[in-house]
Amino acid sequence: MGKLGKTSTRSVATATVDPVLADGWLPALLEPDGVRVLLPRGEIDRAGLELIARAVDPRLRFGGPEVVLDLSQVVHLDYRCAASLWRAALGLRAEGGDLRLAGGSAYLLAILRAVGLDERLACFSSTAQAVESYRAARRRVRSESA
Repeated sequence: MGKLGKTSTRSVATATVDPVLADGWLPALLEPDGVRVLLPRGEIDRAGLELIARAVDPRLRFGGPEVVLDLSQVVHLDYRCAASLWRAALGLRAEGGDLRLAGGSAYLLAILRAVGLDERLACFSSTAQAVESYRAARRRVRSESA
């Protein structure tokens, strides 16, 4: 995996893994090719989704617009915040990137399905698969343009 950093208004140089949402920042990994992996933990409510929105904001983030939201440590996602997650994805798509989800439990996937995000956002079993999907898409684009 890439190097660990914070995705917020704080300095990347002082990154640590904990606390995640309570301290007002969201840890992230930056892959060598610029794919960012956001690492929330616990419950994602409105405050958590606000952190995700800040993490994908081009003025505050490090890395490019290709983002993976690693849900493997998330136990609950507030369904009322689905619109915020969708807006974050649309913003990344406007920049030529996307938001991909990885590692969500059956429970989280049921929430995403209930709000219709499972059809709008690509969901992967693992973060590695989601990151690789960006790399495969880049290879496809290069081969089509050659």
